[in-house]
Amino acid sequence: MLVDRHPAVSIQGRARGLNQRSLEIFRPMGIEAAIVDAGRPFENDRGGARCENLAGPWEWLFEPDAPLQWAGTSPSEFCLAE
Repeated sequence: MLVDRHPAVSIQGRARGLNQRSLEIFRPMGIEAAIVDAGRPFENDRGGARCENLAGPWEWLFEPDAPLQWAGTSPSEFCLAE
C-alpha cells in the first residue's frame, strides 16, 4: 500500500532507480533484460540523492561513482529507468 499526502499523481518523478533485488524478481519473469535495456539512455547518470523539495538542498544517498553491481551479493545490477 502506498500512502501519500497529495490527492493526485505528481508530474515530478518519484524514483528513477531499480535496485538489484527488484531486478532479481523480474529475472524469472523474463523481463530483467528489457528493463535494463530501457534504462540504457540513462547509463551515464549516476548517484542517488533525496531532498524535501526541488528547491531544497540535496543529500547524496550514494555518490555518483558508486558501483552499479556487487557480484558477491546479487547477480543483477542497479538500473536507472524513467
